[in-house]
Amino acid sequence: MKAKATPHAQGFTLIELLVVIAIIAILAALLLPALGGAKKKARDTECINHLRQVGVGLRLWANDQGQFPWSIPVVDGGSLGSFDWTDHFRAASNELITPKVLYCPTDKDRSSVASLNTGMNGMAAITPIMAAATGSGVNPWAALDGDRHISYFVGLSADESKPQTILAGDRAIGSGAGGNVLSYTPANGSSIDVYFEGGQMHSSNGGDFGKGFLVLSDASVHAATTYQFREYITTALTSGGSTNVVLSLPHGVE
Repeated sequence: MKAKATPHAQGFTLIELLVVIAIIAILAALLLPALGGAKKKARDTECINHLRQVGVGLRLWANDQGQFPWSIPVVDGGSLGSFDWTDHFRAASNELITPKVLYCPTDKDRSSVASLNTGMNGMAAITPIMAAATGSGVNPWAALDGDRHISYFVGLSADESKPQTILAGDRAIGSGAGGNVLSYTPANGSSIDVYFEGGQMHSSNGGDFGKGFLVLSDASVHAATTYQFREYITTALTSGGSTNVVLSLPHGVE
């Protein structure tokens, strides 16, 4: 009996391959925004947690001392009169525990001080080998630099007894006057020109009307748009809770 010929196996045609590739591309286009959104949400959540720890740590310090560090002279353990802006947080290092909480993962222009290799004198070592030679496990607070490692401003007018005053928040803010210190008084009325910088940290849009996070003196963290940020300042000025609002952006030794 003559054996039947086995049909030759056929592969995918060029058309079929192109269709499969197109389907994969469509699925990738649908999934990538969702993955990007999840990653952004994770970074935002980490920032919120850091700000909450900052608020709780500074409140613990203020509960013991009666005021926040920037209202107490350096000779008494605070940061008032210090030439190093970083001392506003460094004074409360025992309560904050780690300087990592001062860094927001969305801040492209800053890095966590924990990423540095620190030597015995607290200065940043050049290489891991140098760090190993000079010692390990050193407290990194001495290497902390406001220009490089801190993502949050401080509210110099924050009052421990007035829970709705602004204690700290995202450093990516600006105003018409510019500079490291933004100050507002009741005379400003509704002319509060502070804004979250668009395209920075938690703001995906361009322009001057972004959004960010603030922590109040009661250690509560709030997401805010630029308009809401201005409302917080206006409320503090008009409610009798503060005669002025002063926000100091992170910077190095003056």
